Amino acid sequence: MITYSQFENIVVNKLNRDISTNKDQNKAISSNVDQSLFIVAGPGSGKTTVMVLKILKFIFVDDINPNEIIATTFTRKAANELNSRILGWGDEIKKYLYKRITDEKKIKKLDIIDFNQIITGTIDSIAEEILRIHRDPGTNLPVVIEDFVANSAMISSGLFEKDRYLNKDLKEYLGKLNGVEEVKNPSIMSNILLDIKNRLYYDQVDIKEFLNNENSPGAKIALNAILNYLSELKSRNILDFSMLESKFLKRLVSGKLNHFLKGIHVILVDEYQDTNLLQEKIYFKLAKSAIANGGNITVVGDDDQSLYRFRGATVDLFTNFIERAYENLGIDVEEVNLSANYRSTEDIVNLCNHFVELDSDFQPARVKEKPKIEFSRINNTIDKNNTNNNVNSNTNSNTNNNTNNNVNSNINNNTNNNTNNNINNNINNNINNNYDVEKNKNSTETYLKNKNPNENQSIPVLGLFRQNPEILAKDLSILIKDLVNGKTVKKKVKKILSSNNYYNNKNNYYNNENKEYTDKYKQYNEYKQYTDKYKQYNDNDKYYNNKDRNLTNNYNKTSNSLSEGDFISLKLSEFGGSPSDIAILTYSPKEISYGNQLFPYYLRKNLLNFKNPIEVFNPRGQDLQTIEEVAIFCGLILECIDPEAKFQNSIKRIPGLAKRNMNKWRRIANEYIKTNPEPVQPISLEDFVNCWRTRTPYAHNPNIWPESASLIELAYKIITWIEEFQNDVEGLVYLEAITKTITQTGFFNEYSAQIFFDDKHIEEEKSVVEAIWNIFIPLASGGISIDEKLLETLPDNRVNIMSIHQSKGLEFPLIIVDVGSRFKKNQVKTSSLRFPKKGDKSSNLEDKIRPFSPLGVGDRNPKDRAFDDLTRLYFVAFSRAKDVLLLVGLNSSIDGYIANEKQINIPNVALGWKRDEQFVGFDQIYLI
Repeated sequence: MITYSQFENIVVNKLNRDISTNKDQNKAISSNVDQSLFIVAGPGSGKTTVMVLKILKFIFVDDINPNEIIATTFTRKAANELNSRILGWGDEIKKYLYKRITDEKKIKKLDIIDFNQIITGTIDSIAEEILRIHRDPGTNLPVVIEDFVANSAMISSGLFEKDRYLNKDLKEYLGKLNGVEEVKNPSIMSNILLDIKNRLYYDQVDIKEFLNNENSPGAKIALNAILNYLSELKSRNILDFSMLESKFLKRLVSGKLNHFLKGIHVILVDEYQDTNLLQEKIYFKLAKSAIANGGNITVVGDDDQSLYRFRGATVDLFTNFIERAYENLGIDVEEVNLSANYRSTEDIVNLCNHFVELDSDFQPARVKEKPKIEFSRINNTIDKNNTNNNVNSNTNSNTNNNTNNNVNSNINNNTNNNTNNNINNNINNNINNNYDVEKNKNSTETYLKNKNPNENQSIPVLGLFRQNPEILAKDLSILIKDLVNGKTVKKKVKKILSSNNYYNNKNNYYNNENKEYTDKYKQYNEYKQYTDKYKQYNDNDKYYNNKDRNLTNNYNKTSNSLSEGDFISLKLSEFGGSPSDIAILTYSPKEISYGNQLFPYYLRKNLLNFKNPIEVFNPRGQDLQTIEEVAIFCGLILECIDPEAKFQNSIKRIPGLAKRNMNKWRRIANEYIKTNPEPVQPISLEDFVNCWRTRTPYAHNPNIWPESASLIELAYKIITWIEEFQNDVEGLVYLEAITKTITQTGFFNEYSAQIFFDDKHIEEEKSVVEAIWNIFIPLASGGISIDEKLLETLPDNRVNIMSIHQSKGLEFPLIIVDVGSRFKKNQVKTSSLRFPKKGDKSSNLEDKIRPFSPLGVGDRNPKDRAFDDLTRLYFVAFSRAKDVLLLVGLNSSIDGYIANEKQINIPNVALGWKRDEQFVGFDQIYLI
C-alpha cells in the first residue's frame, strides 16, 4: 500500500516515534516479511513499540492481512497493552492515509483493514480460542481452570483420594524434591505435585514411561496421584493450562487445524526467554506454516530477565534460538539487539551493566557477545506531542530559579562557600520518542525551566540500611510519607559504599584485631591494587579494553559531586506526589512467616499509623486463610450451609490445619455477627444467617425453602455485610480468588457448588460435605493463593509492595529493592534467598525429569542455575527504576557482624558478591 520510507515518515512525524535515529529499532521494524528475527531486547529498550510498529509495517507496507498475524505475550495485561497500541496507532495511520490517498484501490484496502482481527493474547488464551473455533462438530468446549483452582483440584482428587496426603513415603519423596526432610502440608504437597505434572508436560516426558523408571515408593504414589488428577479433569472435560497447550499441539500435529494454518503469515512471540519445550513445539509448528506462506517467525526477549524456570521455562531455548530454528525449520534467523535504554538514569543503567557482568561464571549462561545496555534517555527534552514528560537533570549554581520538575534532587556540598548544586529530576512517567511504556499512568504535567541544559547529573543509587527490620521500616516509612506529602526530603550521605572502602575496612579489622587472618589480609591487599579495573569482564574473565565504555568514569560523574557529609534532597512532585509512584520490590512480599513479623509487615504498620495514613497494596502479604475478612466471609458461609458444624464434624480425617482454621473462621464469623454490621434493613446479618440455619425463607415469598441453593449466590449475598469486599482493592482481590475457587471447583464436583435440601438430609449432607472437601478444606489448608494474574491492575493511590517476579514488565519512578531485611546473620536457612549453597527445588525437579526429555540434561550444574536465577532476579529489580533506585536492608548485610571474636560476612548476590565468594560490590552506593 505504501513504501517503507513513507511508513517511517508517518511513524516519525505523526506518531512521534523517532525510529530513524535508532538503527537497531529500525532494522527490527523494516526487515523483509520473509526474514525471521531473534530480537534481544534489554530493559526499557522500546520492545513493545518495535512489536507494534513491526505489525503495522506488515499491514501497511507488506499488505499482510491482520487475520494472518499471531502475536503472543506473557501476560493478559501485556496483550491488552499491545492490542490497545495497535488499535490506537493503526487508526492514526489510517486517518492520515485517508487524507492523502486518492487511489480507489488503496482506499478500498484501507476500508477493509480491521486491526481487531490480529490474533493477540497469551499462548493459552490463543490456544483456547482456536480450539473453540475449530472444535469437532458435536463436541463440547472444554473448561479451562486457573492455576490456583488446579491446586484445589489436586488436593481433592490427588491427595485426599485414598488418603495419600498421610502417606509417609509420599511426604519424604516430595520433601526431597523440595529440599527438606518431608512435606506434611497438603497445600505444599499439591503445589509440588502440580510442578511435577507441569514439568512432565512442558519437557515433553511421557508420564507412564517416567513412572516405569521410578523405583521409589513415594514417586509411584506421587505419579498415581497425578494420574488421578488428570483422569478426573479429563472425565469432566476440564483442562489446566499445560493440558490446554498439550491438546493444542496435538491438534496442530494431527492436521485438524490445517485450515487455520493455511492463513498464517507472521508469528511474533514476546518474552520468549520464558518459553518451555511444549510451547516451542507449538511456535515451530505455527512457524512452519507461516514460512511456507512466505512469512516469518520473530521472537523477542531478554535472557537476563528470564524468571520462570520454577514454572518450567527453559532459557536455553532463547539463547540457542538461532541454532534451534535452523535445525527445526531450516531457516537463517537474523539477530537484532535492542540495547538503548530510554527508561532509567545513567547511574541506574551503569549499575545494571556492572551487576550483570561482574560474575564471570554467569556470562556463559547469557546470549553470546551481548552488548551493554546503553543510557539513551533524553533528559532535557519534552515532546509536546506526548502525554508524559521526560526526566530533566539540571545543575544551577548560585541561582534562585525554581523548577517545576517531578524529582527535585538537591545536592549541597558541606563547605563554607555558598554553592548550591541543584539537580532536578522528574519522578513522573517519562517517555521519549523511542520509549516503550510498560506501566502507563496519568501523570501531572510539569513545566521545566532549564538554565543549564548541558549540565546533567542524575541521582546516584542510594542505600538505606539499619540495625533491624523495625527501625528500617520506620525510617523508610517516614521517607515515603514526606515524599508522598510533597515535602522536600533532605538526607545526609552517611557513607559511600564501594568495593574500595569495603576492603579497606576489612583490611583494618584483619590487621589490627585478627592476626590469624594475615594471609587473607595479604590477599585483599593484592586484590586492592586492581580494584579500579574490576568493573567489566568478558567471558574469559579478562578486562574489557579501553575502547569499551568504562563504568568507573560513568560512576565518577556522580561520585565526584558528592562526599560523605553532603546532602541529597528528594521531592516527588511540585504538585504533590502519588503513592503509586513508589514500589517496594522484595524476594517475597510475605508480611508474616511462621508467626514471625517481617519487614513488609512493619512497613505497612508504620505507614498506616501516620495521622494521614498511607495505604499499601500487597494482597500477597498474608496467606489467604489467615486474613480476617476471609475468615469472616468463609465462616459465615459455613455457618449458613452447615450450622454448628454438624456435617463437618462427621467427616473423618480432615487435615488438622484445615479443621483448626475452619473452626476459627466460624468463631470469628459468630463474633462478627454480634457487632450487627450495616445494613440492618431490610434484614440484618444475624437474621439472614439464622434464616439459613433454620432453613426458613426470609422473604416469605414463596414461604418455602428452595430445593437447592447456589453457593456463589450465597457468597454474593453475604458480601452485603462485609465492606472490605466491596470497596477495598485488596479485599476485592481476596474476593475474586475465593469466588473463582467456588465457581471453577464446581466444574469438577458432582453437585457443582450447589447445596441440595431434602427431608431426610441425605442429599444435603452429601452436597455440603462435597463443598467442604473441595472448596473449604483447600482454602483452610493454604491450597488457594493469590495468583499473579489477579494483580495485573495496580491501584493509583497506594504504595505497591510486590515480589520481583510480579514487577516484571512494570516500571516506577522510585524503586525500593529489599536486598537484605532478612539477613541478620549468615544462616543456611536464608542462603537460597541471597547466596545458594546448593541447587534449588527447581533444579532438583529438572534433574529428575530432564534425562527423559528430548532436551536432555543441561550444561549448568544445579548450584550455578540457582545463582543464575538470583542474578536475573535482581537485574530485573534494579532495571525497573526510572529515576531513583534505593537499596534497603540491615546493617549486617553490608558490614557483616562479629561472632566468637571473628568477622563474619553475609555473602549476597544482590550486593555484588560473586559465586566464588569474592566480594566485588558497586561503585557507588550512597548510604543515607
